[in-house]
Amino acid sequence: MAKSKTATPAPVASTPAIAPVSIPNPVRDTGAPSAKSALSNLAALGGTKKVTAAAKKPSHPRLPLTPDARDKVKAWIPAKILFDHFEEYKKNVEGEMDKLVKDLFYRGWWDNKSFPDNPTLNIEDDNGRADMEAMFVFQERFRVQIPEGDDPEASMVNLLVQVGLSHPNATKLVSQELVIAEDKSINLTALLQGKKVGKTWVNPSPIEKSAAEKLISLITGDSTEPLNEAEIHALIVTTDFKVTVKPGFLERAHTYCDTFDQLKGLMELVFHPVVSHRGAKFGISEPLEEKNQRMIGEAAAILGVALGVESDSDEE
Repeated sequence: MAKSKTATPAPVASTPAIAPVSIPNPVRDTGAPSAKSALSNLAALGGTKKVTAAAKKPSHPRLPLTPDARDKVKAWIPAKILFDHFEEYKKNVEGEMDKLVKDLFYRGWWDNKSFPDNPTLNIEDDNGRADMEAMFVFQERFRVQIPEGDDPEASMVNLLVQVGLSHPNATKLVSQELVIAEDKSINLTALLQGKKVGKTWVNPSPIEKSAAEKLISLITGDSTEPLNEAEIHALIVTTDFKVTVKPGFLERAHTYCDTFDQLKGLMELVFHPVVSHRGAKFGISEPLEEKNQRMIGEAAAILGVALGVESDSDEE
């Protein structure tokens, strides 16, 4: 985020004195100091996020505002509320648009048996002139989740078969396009503070906390005391599997499919490629004044939808 420049305010002839504000001290949880301090030490190395205890919402004192500060607060509050309305509207419309546009993209991909270049989305006005435009960007970035199972390759094959691929094609895709590797990790937070098992919260045992604290001390260099055998066995080692998709997969993905629905399911249900929209343009062929007036009308219509109020154009 870019830093904003602070302008030097003009001198004011007389400014009313601001009474000192008494801000209450935050409520802090003093329990389990060793666990929290250990996590804090590791957080300094970027290994985990510092854990803070939840506190009851305090009653906040009013801050007396100068005229300038009051003006800025008065401007920010409606801007924040309007932004939230527009952001929610954009999210909903974008989701609906994505489904339709991606369907058209997949259809062109399948019909041509070739991965398409990223297309533009174009709208013309009633006179056939360019009016709106945006870029649809289909990225070679994926979010693949391996189903649970003892054999990750077999689990991936079964998932692809469920999507509709034939077993030979699913097996070929996994062996030729995916690299599946173990990813082991130790959940220090669970060892220090406990974990949820089903619907029950399980507190850590003394040996688990001791193991985690010693391990953090070794990592941070605060201690060289090794873990004993019992502490080593107490460590909770989590094994996940990381999937890497080989470069150029999108150029070959359709070759593993026999139907359009298989290609669509492969993308939407298994690989979840990242899709974005860029370069939105509005009122391309209109003079600036007319474009601005239209934009104001669009803003009023969107806000009317958000607030459940009909705009003047709807009433007409």
